Amino acid sequence: MTNTLNSLSPETQAYLHKGLLKRVMHTLVLNRFIDMPSTVPQGTGTKSIKWSRYDSLPLALAPLGDGVSPAGMQLTRTDITATLEQLGGWVEITDQVEDFHQHPVLKEARDQLAQMVAETKEYRAFAILKAGTNVMYGGTGTTRATVNASVTRALLYKAQRALADAKAKTIGKIIKASTSVSTEPVADAFFAFAHTDLLADLRAITGWIDVEQYSNSDARLPMEAGKILNFRFILSPMFTPWLAAATSSSGSTYLTNGGTGTGYPDVYPVIIKAANSFGGVTLAGKDSVNFFVQPPGKAAVGDELGQKGFASCKWYDQYAILNQSWVLRLEVAATQSPT
Repeated sequence: MTNTLNSLSPETQAYLHKGLLKRVMHTLVLNRFIDMPSTVPQGTGTKSIKWSRYDSLPLALAPLGDGVSPAGMQLTRTDITATLEQLGGWVEITDQVEDFHQHPVLKEARDQLAQMVAETKEYRAFAILKAGTNVMYGGTGTTRATVNASVTRALLYKAQRALADAKAKTIGKIIKASTSVSTEPVADAFFAFAHTDLLADLRAITGWIDVEQYSNSDARLPMEAGKILNFRFILSPMFTPWLAAATSSSGSTYLTNGGTGTGYPDVYPVIIKAANSFGGVTLAGKDSVNFFVQPPGKAAVGDELGQKGFASCKWYDQYAILNQSWVLRLEVAATQSPT
C-alpha cells in the first residue's frame, strides 16, 4: 500500500494500514460468507472473472442390454461471470483544521473511511444476493405486492424443504475477520441474513433460541441473533426493506414506510444462503483496500502553500450468486406492535 504520511514512523504506518483493514474485516458480515474468494490477475487486459461448474449427470436408470453400450452422456457446464468495479472516497482538510481544531480530525477521517468501506462492501454484496431469482413470499402472498405476513415457522419449513430438494449443503466454515484470507469453522447451518426489525417476529416463533442461550458462547458470530430449525440468523440494519411495497393490503399491522402508522406494509428480504453459492472477487496483487493519508503541509502543484491534506481509500470488488437454487430469498412483513 502507498502511504505518504511522512510525519509517522514506518512502524506507525504499518499499524495504520493493518489496523484499518482489520476494522473493515470485523465490520463485514456478508463478505465473510463468500464461498469462493477469487482474484483477477493484473496485466491480463480484462477486469472479468468466470466461475464454472459442471452440472450433474442424469441418473443411469435404464438396464444395459447384453453387450450393448448405452449412449454416451453429455457433460454440461454453467458459467457465471463478474466484472471488477473500482470504488473509493476521500476527505480533505485544511492546515488550519489540523493546527487549531480540538479533535484529531485526520484520524477521525481515516476511521470513518474504514467504516464507509465496510458498509459499502456490505451494501454491494447484499444488493447482489437480494436480486436472486429463488424467492418465497410471506403469508398467502405470491408476489412482493401481495406479501401479507411476517416470517413464520411454516415459511421456514418451506425454505428448508426447498433447499433440501435443491441438494444444498449447510455452511461449515467462513472467512476469518482478519487481514488474511483464511477460514474458520462454524457450526453447520444455513445462514439467514435479515433486518433487525424482524427480531421480535423471529423470537415469537416456537423453537427460537436466542444467541445468549447457545451452549457454546464461542460459537456466536457478530450480529448473530439466534437460531431455529437449521437456520442461524444474522441481523443488521443495513439489510433494508422495500418500503411500502406490499400494495395489495393496507393497515397498521405491519411496519410501513420505515415506521408505524397506517399504510402499505414494507417488505423485508430474508436471504438464506447455503454453502458454495456466493462468489466475490478482488484484484490480485492489491490489498483488499488501499488507504492513503497526506497531512497538510506538503506543497504541490495546485496547493503551492501546502494548505490541504486528505485521507483516502480505493478498492476493487464484485460479487455474484454462483447457484440460484442455493440462495433463497424470503419476502416478509414486520409486525408494528409485537407481543
